[in-house]
Amino acid sequence: MLLTVDDLRRRFPWLRTNDLKLGSFGGVNEGWTDAYALMQALRRKATDLGADLIANTVISLSLAKDRIVAVNLAGGDALVCGHVVNVAGANAATIAAARIDIPVRPRKRLVLVIGCRDPVVRPASRGPLTVDPSGVYFRSEGSYFLTGHAPEENEDRDAADMTAGHCYFQDRIWAALANRVPAFEAVRVVRAWAGHYAYNIFDQNALVGYHPNMET
Repeated sequence: MLLTVDDLRRRFPWLRTNDLKLGSFGGVNEGWTDAYALMQALRRKATDLGADLIANTVISLSLAKDRIVAVNLAGGDALVCGHVVNVAGANAATIAAARIDIPVRPRKRLVLVIGCRDPVVRPASRGPLTVDPSGVYFRSEGSYFLTGHAPEENEDRDAADMTAGHCYFQDRIWAALANRVPAFEAVRVVRAWAGHYAYNIFDQNALVGYHPNMET
């Protein structure tokens, strides 16, 4: 639903709204998911249906004309196949290599856990996932908050580095947080981690379905 500035003030009195015109609000399960639990559930379901799970590393694919015929593993083994489902996320293009063009690249994303002493915005109030016009987001996580920010397009490059530098919070995130929630002027970084985001360089959407250059 769309909320006017007056609606936002009534629902979220801790939010600074003087520079806003409108807000979009989803009242159920917005911004919360457990990706690891979902993956484990899918693994269990796959094995229940007869799938074999192999712990190994895919290094390349073997093609015959326009068809994938084998998946090559580290150590020299190859799995002959009729179809391949590439769910390697940020590494999807690496697995496909030069033989198949997949416009997905690994982009670094930093997530920080911050603590705030102000009881007005403590997670007990169940503040929703909030995305500021600047791109900075935050949401409650237990007794803390998660926050982060997608880099500007001209700074968002392919990355293998997974270091979690706290200076990024000082330089890019804190000011936007404090502008949107005055109580966030006094927060502390509890921990941080970095990970890869599977970034579609074409239009940033997920790729689902057969590759157009592969025989089905």
